[in-house]
Order: sequence, then structure tokens, then C-alpha cells
Amino acid sequence: MCGFHLNLFIMTKQEVQKKITQNGKIINLDSFSWDKENNKFSSHENGLIINFEGIDNCVFKTGSNCIFMTGNKCLFITPANCKFHTGNECVFRTHFGCEFHAGSECNFQTGVNCEINVEDAFSCEFEFVPNSRIYENGNCLFNGVGVLTNLQ
Repeated sequence: MCGFHLNLFIMTKQEVQKKITQNGKIINLDSFSWDKENNKFSSHENGLIINFEGIDNCVFKTGSNCIFMTGNKCLFITPANCKFHTGNECVFRTHFGCEFHAGSECNFQTGVNCEINVEDAFSCEFEFVPNSRIYENGNCLFNGVGVLTNLQ
């Protein structure tokens, strides 16, 4: 795994801290764990804004109402009402009310009332329940019941 290489080094917990805010302030070091060997961020906190834009191969486990900006090949394990802006080959395991803007080759497992917007999608898989909206371009597999709109 490539890990979090920024300027040819792996991020420390203090460097990770600078990329995460809550209520407009940098998150406290005691509010999260960082496993630099497995590139895993974990917190029970809600309302986080996580800016790992351009950083690949990460794992996030958080509370609700979070916003994620990341690179490619990330895994997200979250409860409800989160927003994601990611690159390619990501996996999302969420509950209800989430919004996704993702690249290609992503896997979505969601609850109700989610909106998924995949641009230039290729080889995506969706598992969702009623009242979800999916907008995509490409060859995708759909499992579940939902409202599929703007499919090409």
C-alpha cells in the first residue's frame, strides 16, 4: 500500500489533525485515532470536515454529518447525513441521507434518501434502498429498489 505520502513522508497524527476541522476549529488530538501503518482515521465525533484532497488509500470511520474530500481508493464507514467528494475506486458503507460525488469503480452500500452523482462512471456497484437517486454515466450494476434517473 502506498500509504499517505505527502512530500515523501507518512503523515503523523499532528499532520492529520491539521486536515480535520469541527465547528470551524482544528479537531483535538484526543478526539480521534490515527493508525499510520494502516492509514486509518477513526473518530466518534460528528460534524467533521475532513480535507484529504489528493490523498489516496485511506480508511475513515466517523460519526454523522461529516464532509469528506479525498483522493482515490478510500474506504468510508459512516452513519447518516455525510457528504463525499472523492476520486476513483472508493467504497462507501453508510446509512441514510448521504450525498456522494465520486469517480469511477466505486462501490456504494447505502440507506434511504441518498443521492449519488458519479461522473464518467465505469464499473460501479450500487446497493441501496427506496428513495435513493442515482445519476451516472457508464456501465454500472444496480441492486435494490430505488429511483434511477438520468441514466445513459
